[in-house]
Amino acid sequence: MKSQRATLIRVQLIDIHGQKYYDLTFTLDSKPEAPKTSRIGAESVYSNPQEGDAIEVGLILGQLTSVKKAENTN
Repeated sequence: MKSQRATLIRVQLIDIHGQKYYDLTFTLDSKPEAPKTSRIGAESVYSNPQEGDAIEVGLILGQLTSVKKAENTN
C-alpha cells in the first residue's frame, strides 16, 4: 500500500442501508491541481474528519483504502 499526504477539501458522511460511508474530496500534496473524490467505509477513516485537515491516504492501485490524520512535521 502506498501512503501519500493530502488535504481534505470536502467531507460528506452518508448512510446506505444503515452502513456509514464518507464521500471525501481531497488533493494529494504531490498533485494539488487534481482533486480526487472517493467513497470509503467510515471504519477506515479517523474520527471526525474536517475540511482542511492534513491527512495521509492509503492507496492501492489508485483506490482509497484508508485515511489517517497526518502527524505534524513541525
